[in-house]
Order: sequence, then C-alpha cells, then structure tokens
Amino acid sequence: RFTERALVDYVQGESRLWNLRNRQVDGVIVVRFTVEKDGSTSDPKILKTPCDALDEQVKTMIYSMPCWERAGTILGKPASVKFTLPIRIKLD
Repeated sequence: RFTERALVDYVQGESRLWNLRNRQVDGVIVVRFTVEKDGSTSDPKILKTPCDALDEQVKTMIYSMPCWERAGTILGKPASVKFTLPIRIKLD
C-alpha cells in the first residue's frame, strides 16, 4: 500500500521517464486528484504547468499510482479526499 513517503519516491522515479525531447523546463506543475475510499486515485486535474507537454504524462502518473495505504476519514469512516500535489521540475 501507498504512503506519503512512498509518494515522493514514486514521483521522483516516474518523472525520470517523462519524455520532453530536448525541452528545457523549469517550474512547478500542480495537480489535484482524488484519493478514493479504497485508496485508488482518480480525477487528476492540472492546476498549474510550466510546460503543456507534461500534462498528460502527469495525469497518467496519477492514474497508475499504487493504492494508498490510508484513504481519508470523516468521523472515523473511510471517505474520498482531494489531494493537491506540487511537483518541482528542472530539466536542462
């Protein structure tokens, strides 16, 4: 199952695979997504991007994330929650 520490490791690993073909990118991409009750992810939305070519790659990364260990809870019961993730990008 997925934890917040694992999220950092996952994003670092996946970002190495992004195909930007000779582009220089420096900035932050911000993506919001939902962590469902069962720990799966859905509904990624790009809120800010330094390079439009990254948008689909980041959405694919969110959809292919392992299930989170703990979904959100409301009054002790599992609940879907929104998560906003800023990703710092610097590619020369």
